Amino acid sequence: MITCGATTGAEVKLDLRHVYSRQFTIKGSYMGTRAELVKAAELVGQKRLISVIDRTYPLREARAAQELMLSRKFFGKIVLTV
Repeated sequence: MITCGATTGAEVKLDLRHVYSRQFTIKGSYMGTRAELVKAAELVGQKRLISVIDRTYPLREARAAQELMLSRKFFGKIVLTV
């Protein structure tokens, strides 16, 4: 599992049983280099790195997307399309 950013704050609640039972590895990083960003973009282009998208909303439904985000009842990204 890889996650980027800490938009909801620095503290998290985590059930360690899930980490242990699924043998997750957790790594932290402050920021990558430009070369790492380019490599990640290449992997996305090759479909070797896939974004997890929970839902996609048209821009006119931005309010609903914001409400979902505030509810924290989603997994992955919430995307607005123009």
